[in-house]
Amino acid sequence: MKSFAFHVVLIFLTTTLLNECHGQGFFNQKGAWIKNQLKQIALWEIYIKDIEKGYEIARQGLNTISDIKNGDFHLHLDHFDALMAVNPDITKYSKAVEILLLQSDIKKLVIKSDDDYINSVFTHLIDGCHEDVDQLNKLLSPGNYDCMQTRKRNMRLLKVLLMM
Repeated sequence: MKSFAFHVVLIFLTTTLLNECHGQGFFNQKGAWIKNQLKQIALWEIYIKDIEKGYEIARQGLNTISDIKNGDFHLHLDHFDALMAVNPDITKYSKAVEILLLQSDIKKLVIKSDDDYINSVFTHLIDGCHEDVDQLNKLLSPGNYDCMQTRKRNMRLLKVLLMM
């Protein structure tokens, strides 16, 4: 019996000493759990840093795309604004003044008559003059003819003059 008790104490002491040397045994499970949790925290911190780098790269990419898109949009906007504006040379163009003078000359030629046919001819003539002057106003005011270049405005101005 002494020998059995001696062996039990000897086995108990050796297992306790071996476990204390390694620090992770049956009696020290809390220490192993803490070490595992610290490892997990370190791994999560590395993962968070990687995610932050990814979000930063994505944000920079989206900002670059936005800058390119806005630059292209403003480039087109400036182009269309230039097309909508009327060249000052056209507004001072002598042909525009000629059209207005022709209208006033035509109005001076109109006579009152008792004949319905003559009155209808003069009425149509005056109406046509008003339409031509309205078209002239549209040509000379900015924004009324979308996307019109100066050359096209000149051509339409000459058409109005010929129609007058």
